[in-house]
Parts: sequence; structure tokens; C-alpha cells
Amino acid sequence: MSSEKEQLKGFESLVIKLKNEYAEKNGAVTCEFSTGEEMLVEKLGILNKHSLHNNELSAFWIMFPCNTCKGYHEDRPIHVLLQDGISFQNQADLSNIKVLHSKIEQQNHELEVIKTHCENHISMTPESVAELVELALKGHYSSPHYGKVPDSIIEASYLSDTK
Repeated sequence: MSSEKEQLKGFESLVIKLKNEYAEKNGAVTCEFSTGEEMLVEKLGILNKHSLHNNELSAFWIMFPCNTCKGYHEDRPIHVLLQDGISFQNQADLSNIKVLHSKIEQQNHELEVIKTHCENHISMTPESVAELVELALKGHYSSPHYGKVPDSIIEASYLSDTK
């Protein structure tokens, strides 16, 4: 029994040593080794306990049967590897990117609806454009989709249309 505890203690110390080396080198090192088939549940618990997750770095331990490992050490046919993950900061960045992408898609759709409506229902004369620009510059024009239209956009549009 104490032999099993000693084996698990040695297994855990190796896992900790490799995880610390991985963290010190910012993930620029491969951490892997082979192990035996005994006490796999306990070993999985140790591996899970010593995953690495923080703002800059993320990694988790995996293990799988490996013929190469078995070829070198028949009593250790299980390959153990520290696999790169996505750090908390990268997860937050990815989440923000997905949210921004969704907002952009929504705005593009709304712009398409407005464009289609304008193409089908609105014809403007230079006088009505001038009146619209004047109202917008005074802050009286707002879009039902976007609220107040920025003056710079309307003025730039007006200037490009009048040239």
C-alpha cells in the first residue's frame, strides 16, 4: 500500500515539476512522459488537479495508450502530455471578438434593410439633401435604427454628393 502511495507521490512530483517548467518557459517547452497502467483513476485526478490556467497561459494534462511508449518501456504504455489550452485572457478576447462580430453582422443587416428601403422608396433632390444635411447639422435628424446620425458622416456624404 505504501508502495502505491510512493508511486503516486513520485508521479505527482513529476507532474508538478513539468508544469512549473512549462509555466517558467511560457509554454515554449514540451512536457511529456510515460507511465504504467496501475492506479489510472488516481493519476487522472492528479493530472486534473495540476492543470494550468491563468491570464497568460493555459494547459491541461492528457493521457492515452501509446505503442511508442510501450516499445521503449513495456511496463509504461501510457503517454502523458501537457497540452496547450486557451488562457483566460485569450478566452475573453475570443468572446469579445465573437460579440463584436455579432454586432457587426447585425449592423450590416440593418444597413442592408435601410439601403433596400432607400433604393425602393426614396428619391431625393439636391434641395432635399441640403435640407436633410441642414437638419442633421442642427441635430434634428435621427435614424430609427441608430439614433442621432453623426454630423461628420452626413456632411461628408453631402460634400461628396455635391462635387
